[in-house]
Amino acid sequence: MSTIIIDDKEYEIDALPEAAKVNLARVQQLQREIGELQMVLEERQLVLQARQNAVVKAVQEAEFNAENAKEAPPKLDEVANA
Repeated sequence: MSTIIIDDKEYEIDALPEAAKVNLARVQQLQREIGELQMVLEERQLVLQARQNAVVKAVQEAEFNAENAKEAPPKLDEVANA
């Protein structure tokens, strides 16, 4: 039989008043839902971090490419035609 501990005292769930059983069932359901929501939140935080990193990387690459375009040596065909 299942038991529950309330204020350091163990109770048989089947022996609880009906109102307590209903509330206990809801508490257990809410605990499961909170656990699921916490997993969703953690996943969203990982996706958010990945997207933020992608923004930073894209900006850094664009800046790098822009700097290198300014400093790029002339192409061989440009030198030959000069």
